[in-house]
Amino acid sequence: MNCTHCGSYITPENRFCPNCGMAAPLPAPEPVRPAGSLPKPGLGMATAQMLVAIFSIWIVKAILNGLAFIRTFNIPQINLPVTMLVDALAAIVIIVILVRYARTVALFWPQRFPAYPQMGAPLAAVIYLIAISQLYQGAEGLINFFFVDELVLTIVKAVLLIATLVIIVRAAQVTYKYLPVWIYKVVNGSKDPD
Repeated sequence: MNCTHCGSYITPENRFCPNCGMAAPLPAPEPVRPAGSLPKPGLGMATAQMLVAIFSIWIVKAILNGLAFIRTFNIPQINLPVTMLVDALAAIVIIVILVRYARTVALFWPQRFPAYPQMGAPLAAVIYLIAISQLYQGAEGLINFFFVDELVLTIVKAVLLIATLVIIVRAAQVTYKYLPVWIYKVVNGSKDPD
């Protein structure tokens, strides 16, 4: 900080200006947050929360499906195994978590990595592809159970294939457009090309 009287530099540990002796200005007070509020999580915290949540869901799913009374329990009248419902519910929750995380990556990536702001789009695409995979895993058993006709599963596969191709093509376009800039920045220490 600088002295408000003579403009000389004052080190943070000094209480007075070494040049003119005037009192150093007080540091600005930290903003006060309301009681009980937490700072907004950034990309690192969001990543940790997503990983812990998905890992927890997989553990709960494994425990539930491993219990003998759930493994052998079928819903009466339709004879639907409860394990299929557990798998589908776990897949739905994981999909919601992944989609929210992909949105968080798109939002926070440019702020966290300003030298590579466009790199968030391909990363979000990978997350969306994992979500599509979870969607298929969760839906496949239920579709096979409720629809004997293979046509329904074929239609679902075709729709997921089209969605996958759209996501991959979009990520490839961004990567193709910005890859030379990213490589240049990595090689030259994050300096923009002329």
